[in-house]
Amino acid sequence: MTGAYQRNGKRWDDSGQERIAGKTAGKQTINYGGRDMKLNIEEKKILYAFGCRSHENTVRRLKWVTALTVDEKVKRRVLCLARKLDDGGVGEWYPCFYHHLRLEMEGYFEAKKHIRMVEKSTDWEEFYGKAV
Repeated sequence: MTGAYQRNGKRWDDSGQERIAGKTAGKQTINYGGRDMKLNIEEKKILYAFGCRSHENTVRRLKWVTALTVDEKVKRRVLCLARKLDDGGVGEWYPCFYHHLRLEMEGYFEAKKHIRMVEKSTDWEEFYGKAV
């Protein structure tokens, strides 16, 4: 192991908080309807917060969020996501995709909650001794 986590010969380059159930939460390629869509964790969080089962309403809502956002980086990120979803043919498979996204993100936030609980409940001085 050289600076990365390894399991079953596979290498993970991200932190333990971003790793859930043996897979990374970073960019993943999602193939629906013969099309590949890559979403990173920030785009998934945006969809989790502002998305719904209706493709048209989600795209419209993301465009409104883009118009109301002040921060340029966030505005660009939300607009890029709205353009990805506004691509032709996405409306056919979007409800199934959104359902799987909700399940994945609920698992992600549940894992983060458990990590925070473990960090708070563990007495690290017991393991390593008192700090000098």
